[in-house]
Amino acid sequence: MTRWLVAGMFGMACAPAHVPPDTAITPSEPDSTFGCAMREVNELGYTVRDADRAAWFIRAEGPPGGLGTVINDLLLGVDSHDELTLTVYPLEDGRHVLRVVTHGYQVTRHGEEAGGRIDGAPSKQALRAARQILERCGAPPDST
Repeated sequence: MTRWLVAGMFGMACAPAHVPPDTAITPSEPDSTFGCAMREVNELGYTVRDADRAAWFIRAEGPPGGLGTVINDLLLGVDSHDELTLTVYPLEDGRHVLRVVTHGYQVTRHGEEAGGRIDGAPSKQALRAARQILERCGAPPDST
């Protein structure tokens, strides 16, 4: 059993670069991809909280949509938010990758825990936003 585990780990280490589903190969230069991602984040209504053009990094947040979220927030006494973290990074072969990570959290409004942040899952809207950014600013891994 251990032999197969070691062989599997060795095989994974020798495999070509794998592009996870929350990423896309960039068809243009990293600065252009950063500009595209910044434009998309703003057009989708997210608020940029942190950005560094030299590091090709953006962190933006926005409220998730949907009636279910609003009702849930009222019942629980929280404010829900989505967060997108976008980075552009180089691969060993000279290409670059755009990665969009989604995250959800809630902020408690009342009581002793007021202002406390509770980690959670991103909304469907954040997942759609991430996919849209990847489609508009990146290219599928097999197209480059």
